Amino acid sequence: VPPTTLENFLNRIEEGYCKFHNPYHNNLHAADVAQTVHYMLCQTGLMNWLSDLEIFATLVAAVVHDYEHTGTTNNFHVMSGSDTALLYNDRAVLENHHISAAF
Repeated sequence: VPPTTLENFLNRIEEGYCKFHNPYHNNLHAADVAQTVHYMLCQTGLMNWLSDLEIFATLVAAVVHDYEHTGTTNNFHVMSGSDTALLYNDRAVLENHHISAAF
């Protein structure tokens, strides 16, 4: 991935984490999770077993895992009949949104 493409992607992801001014699921949370996953990959030796693509995908997944989090729960979306819950048929509402919106 060209460095400028990666930088643009990460900047967009950071903007999404700041979208709802969530005090926990924010850009610092994304960085914390990405760093923790990187640490775990290194300390467990998994980096020796995974391909470069698998490592990259794992780190990207860590970065986007709570993208555009509203600060509410899946149950809140389901019980309130939110548009997001309807879109994902009440199944893993936030998780589906995070990955779909990130890409």
